[in-house]
Amino acid sequence: MDNEWDKIFNVNEGNFEDMALEIFQFQYQHNSIYKTYVDMLRFNPQKINKLPDIPFLPIQFFKTHLVKTTDFEPAYEFQSSGTTQTINSQHFIKDIELYRQSFTKGFELFYGPVENWCIIGLLPSYLERKPASPAGRHSSLVFMVSELIRKSGHETKWFLFV
Repeated sequence: MDNEWDKIFNVNEGNFEDMALEIFQFQYQHNSIYKTYVDMLRFNPQKINKLPDIPFLPIQFFKTHLVKTTDFEPAYEFQSSGTTQTINSQHFIKDIELYRQSFTKGFELFYGPVENWCIIGLLPSYLERKPASPAGRHSSLVFMVSELIRKSGHETKWFLFV
């Protein structure tokens, strides 16, 4: 597949750190929340040249801020289950096909082709949560498991809710 994402999807041990540093610079330049956070920590982005130097945005920010890289209308919005606190974190998706490709490639990196598996989702406390609809606020986990089950070719959805 020839597209702008091939570079990321073809990362390996030899180029991982360079790619992570490039992504850090992109995030710093195009994500205002992240830029403000890095600046408030008084990091000089030009001096970040090793993987351990990259500052990570605390997960709490996804509960209190609109965290997006570049300006876009979300195609999908995922929301955490909220099992630990009343404010759910939010994850805004610009391109759902890129999202699908990302978690599918991650699965296949560790387990091989999805088609070789019969996937059963054991997802406690997710009975009321459904896969996200466009611009809906639902569970990314249920969405990912549903998609992997669909890609596996086992059309019967084997979800166990406890």
